[in-house]
Amino acid sequence: MLSPEEQEEQHRIIAEQNEILAGAPAFAVKRAAQKAKLEAMTKLGILPKNENPNLMQPHIDTLQAIGDGQHDGEDLSELLDKIDQAAQALLDAGMAETYDDLIGKSAERWVLLDEQQNG
Repeated sequence: MLSPEEQEEQHRIIAEQNEILAGAPAFAVKRAAQKAKLEAMTKLGILPKNENPNLMQPHIDTLQAIGDGQHDGEDLSELLDKIDQAAQALLDAGMAETYDDLIGKSAERWVLLDEQQNG
């Protein structure tokens, strides 16, 4: 159980991250803010620590396929949206840390494709 001071600190973290997310942060900044917010919410007991992994499998599969290059021909904006949605679902489920490498791999693939298409 968190002390009142610790609870206040977690609420402050959530408010700060909400301010960051309300803007238009870069992908990496957005991921960091989402992660910090989720951790604070989990500490406060607002979110469960884990969700059924089977419900997350479509998001995991999407990230894996993107990282493996199976979506290379798609529109970059749509591809980034897919990465963001899958990463957000895992983050919301408290599973982003477990799949951080997979999220990073798909984001790195997107950056590579962006450099190839846009220089």
